[in-house]
Amino acid sequence: GDVDAGSRSIFYETYAIVNHIGNSMESGHYTAYGLSSGTWFHYDDARVRKLKLGEMELENSYIFFLRRIFAEN
Repeated sequence: GDVDAGSRSIFYETYAIVNHIGNSMESGHYTAYGLSSGTWFHYDDARVRKLKLGEMELENSYIFFLRRIFAEN
């Protein structure tokens, strides 16, 4: 249900992104980015790689997972 934010500001943080590389949704390759303990990782089949600042590429991203964060005003 809805939460009364009261005197708090509401922000959203991206914590995961699904990527698709290919010509259609029926074919191609899927990868993902995931945030864990403040660090982004790239998941590609059985490979997991820690990303450096500025290394994330978003041109093939199409699903973003967000979580709501409340901050006191």
